[in-house]
Amino acid sequence: MSFAQSNPITDICILCADAEASVAFYTGKLGFRLARRAEGFAEFQGAGLTLAAWEIDHLAAEMPVRAPPPTRR
Repeated sequence: MSFAQSNPITDICILCADAEASVAFYTGKLGFRLARRAEGFAEFQGAGLTLAAWEIDHLAAEMPVRAPPPTRR
């Protein structure tokens, strides 16, 4: 059995362009509970899942790595 089938994934971190828009989407549209909020960051709780959203620009300003700009679909 593969790793993903035998080990539940409980934490996911995503990059976003706008943490405030992510809060509105994940709480308002998907029903996640906002667990923590800081500048450029939001953490959400769902049924067995912790989701963290980091603003790309915030990370780029705080870390010596650069992320490519997000693509819109």
